[in-house]
Amino acid sequence: MREKGCSTYIRFSQALSILEKIQEHKETSFSSIVSQRDPYGLNYYENKTERMFKPKHFTSFVGAVKIYYYGWQTKGIGYVERDKITSKLDTLDKYKIFISKANGAASKQIPYSVISEPFIAFPN
Repeated sequence: MREKGCSTYIRFSQALSILEKIQEHKETSFSSIVSQRDPYGLNYYENKTERMFKPKHFTSFVGAVKIYYYGWQTKGIGYVERDKITSKLDTLDKYKIFISKANGAASKQIPYSVISEPFIAFPN
């Protein structure tokens, strides 16, 4: 079902009344404050394949921006020059909450955990 003024497909008709109640408040949409993966434009392409950002600096320096990274078998904190960041510059000096897109646990236990534990990132 497609609801007027909504770009999302709604599968359950029971959800329509919930959506209408929420829209009556005319608040900022959650989608306007959520970022996609790689919000700062640090990933790169190699042989037409997107690769995850790999920091070159692991200690802070003057003008550095702290980066939390999580890629194939590597995770941690690195630092990057501010001028390497190509998008979402207006969020650098704000608090952020990071939530993974999936847990990644290979658990067969039901109910499955979909989202890992979120964490707070401080400004810069």
